[in-house]
Amino acid sequence: MLHFSPYCKFGFLMKSGVLGTIFAAALISLSASASASEWIRCDSCSPGQAGSMVLGGLAPYERAVVNPAQRWALKFEVRSEGSGSGCDPERRPGGKAATNAAKGLGGIGGGGGNCTNQNVAYEVALTSEEAGFADALADYYAETGGTMKTGIEIDYSALNLPHCPPSDCVWINRTAYDVMRSFVVQRDVNQAVRDMLNSVSAFGRILDYAAGALNIVLLGGNMDIAVTVTFADGSTVTTFFSESVPAGEITQSRDGAGLPIMNSGNMSGFNGSWTYPYGSGDTFFLDHAARLGVPVVNNCYNPTRQVTCSWNGSSQGGGELNCRLGC
Repeated sequence: MLHFSPYCKFGFLMKSGVLGTIFAAALISLSASASASEWIRCDSCSPGQAGSMVLGGLAPYERAVVNPAQRWALKFEVRSEGSGSGCDPERRPGGKAATNAAKGLGGIGGGGGNCTNQNVAYEVALTSEEAGFADALADYYAETGGTMKTGIEIDYSALNLPHCPPSDCVWINRTAYDVMRSFVVQRDVNQAVRDMLNSVSAFGRILDYAAGALNIVLLGGNMDIAVTVTFADGSTVTTFFSESVPAGEITQSRDGAGLPIMNSGNMSGFNGSWTYPYGSGDTFFLDHAARLGVPVVNNCYNPTRQVTCSWNGSSQGGGELNCRLGC
């Protein structure tokens, strides 16, 4: 699971006293779990600065710095070690010792005599999953020009969905009406959009890591993508994906005439006449309305593709909507 926070602090060294204690507590509170690995996003720092950027905290812990703009990421194991004549001999963590260990004054604990504890950062290797995550961040940074946000449009035919039965859809190819009315249709469309996201954006790979076992707190994240699907009748559905909503969430839907999709809570707003530019848009509207319980008159021999609805009641509810096909 990936976790994201907008916080990013550059070049902080832990100092003794109240300030250090407060900042260390703030870092801990950002973590989703004690086992989460914190990553600091920094678009302008250099690899040489990374070691000093990870020192603020209560060691031991792992922390990484990622620069998607320059396409690099470094991870460090941070230990609290004593320095001074009154300390036990300094012990290094297992594995390859860093030749350029970055140090910051700790003031947390401390040995007897002339001994000061300090956080020491040792560079360690990224796992293959972590390296893949860093690559995905860099690719999405390049794709979005550094904003880490984008919107894309796709045609429904790219989703390769099977025909929809009449019990669920007003048309076999689906429309925004069906997506908003039927949980089954909405689930299938959302999943199809999610499945094809990898082929149209690097954000799909970021979501893959979010759905996997990688447990990261990204300081300075705030990334998302909005995918708008246009159906053959001209209706549209926009699904929003983010690190906290990896399965997607519909944020907007419109029919072929540009109207919001009717539901049981907004019927009072459908009071007027609309013309649908696509072949069966008018009948799709009326079929959808009828499935919601709206009385519909649809018996024209020479329809004009215009639909007229009237609301009898207050704008706050308590009325009835009636719709008919223009003749």
